[in-house]
Amino acid sequence: MKTLKLTPFSGIIAIIGLAVCALSFNYSAPKPGQSQTNAGTHFIPPDTNVFLSKSTVKSHGLITFTTGVDNSYYMTDSSNSGYLYLEAKAAKYVPDNNTRLPLNISLVLDHSGSMSGDKMAYVLQAAKFVVDNLSSEDYLSVVVYDDEVTIVHSSSKVTDKSAIKAKIDRVYSGGSTNLSGGALEGYAQVKSTFRKECVNRVLLLSDGLANVGITDTAQLQKITRDRNLEHGISLSTFGVGTDYNEDLMTGMAEYGSGNYYFIDAPDKIPQIFQKELSGLLNVVAQNAVMEIELPEGVMLDYVFGYKYEYKDNKVLVNFRDIYSEETKGVLVKYSIKKKMDLPLTFSTQLKYDDAQTGARIELKNTDTRLATRDYSIYRTHNNEQVLQQIVLFEANRRMEMAMREVDLGNYTNARSLMIENTVYLQKMSGVVNVNKEIIVMDSLNRSYSNGIKDIENKGVEERKRIQKSNKEGNYKMKKKK
Repeated sequence: MKTLKLTPFSGIIAIIGLAVCALSFNYSAPKPGQSQTNAGTHFIPPDTNVFLSKSTVKSHGLITFTTGVDNSYYMTDSSNSGYLYLEAKAAKYVPDNNTRLPLNISLVLDHSGSMSGDKMAYVLQAAKFVVDNLSSEDYLSVVVYDDEVTIVHSSSKVTDKSAIKAKIDRVYSGGSTNLSGGALEGYAQVKSTFRKECVNRVLLLSDGLANVGITDTAQLQKITRDRNLEHGISLSTFGVGTDYNEDLMTGMAEYGSGNYYFIDAPDKIPQIFQKELSGLLNVVAQNAVMEIELPEGVMLDYVFGYKYEYKDNKVLVNFRDIYSEETKGVLVKYSIKKKMDLPLTFSTQLKYDDAQTGARIELKNTDTRLATRDYSIYRTHNNEQVLQQIVLFEANRRMEMAMREVDLGNYTNARSLMIENTVYLQKMSGVVNVNKEIIVMDSLNRSYSNGIKDIENKGVEERKRIQKSNKEGNYKMKKKK
């Protein structure tokens, strides 16, 4: 059995460790039809290392769909909760320009006054890199915004790269930050040349706070969600420096089924754009949706990993695009009604358009938990793969909570949460085999714990950088990037 080497804090950790054998959060469950903000999680680890339960696996072409419950049984004589883990994984796929899906993208670039100098120079370099790597079958538009929104290049096929790059070279930094106006124009450009067979996406870059136009976070995220679900247009966000709102940019990317990037130095802008473009050029599946039907007697508590819709006891997760060698994982936490004594069957589906054939594919799995009063049966039928994911997502969620406390200035609360997380990871290292993801999660946990030991004594710029870099790291863990 592998164990984690956790960096000790002070002597207080031993005292706290005795109090947190089974960690719990007390939040309200999400309302039907809404994505969660806060919700409850509670996980008491098994008292055995015997794992007799296995996950269900279905494959088609380059996509594998894996699902599993944390235990094949549930006890009928006690209150119960459980987890269901679902994973979509793509094999390696490197198409050429003749076989890959065409792109329909809009580059929406902040050119406010704060973007002057190296930031603007590297952004324009990145934009021209995108142009150079597109083909004549791709559609591209370029939009810039400060306090006003300007269309540098209207959406059209990339037939004259030199002309497009010449337009980009004429962009200069200006005034304030009308982020909403830029995003809306980017969506409009993609919609004007929308093709179902294309990868339709907006790439939004900013280095500052939205201070002109729509500035409310909830409104901006709703716009992103609606354009994604109703128009089929996804969105990726790029935050440059330390002065933008990372929670807004992350939320927009999540509701937009895209990616979020923190760019701490201007010279990294081109390589980050290259990373995003590489994924877009190697899409394996489009319009991917995961559907989970909860059995009667089961109540949804929380969904880890992705934004979701919840209606009529069904959970819908919209992935949109799945790239080559990408893994998308979702963990569902649920409660079982008291005095249940029936099998609980979870019906799950992964639906997507195959990028190679264009066919609509449906992979269906079922996972069942049986009722038992025999604890010896229950305690040996754990699913280690699912337990590993519980450890990952629970620790990830707690770190998110600590980061929120730091944002609010509640530094003591944040440090307590991080100590609890360290104890939790240590405890679970004695229950499950520690996989690569848990090792990385533990490393992030230790790094952030060290970063906030005396964060109230650090300068404003350093605090911002600690928050942004660690939030991005935790985001990447949640998204398995």
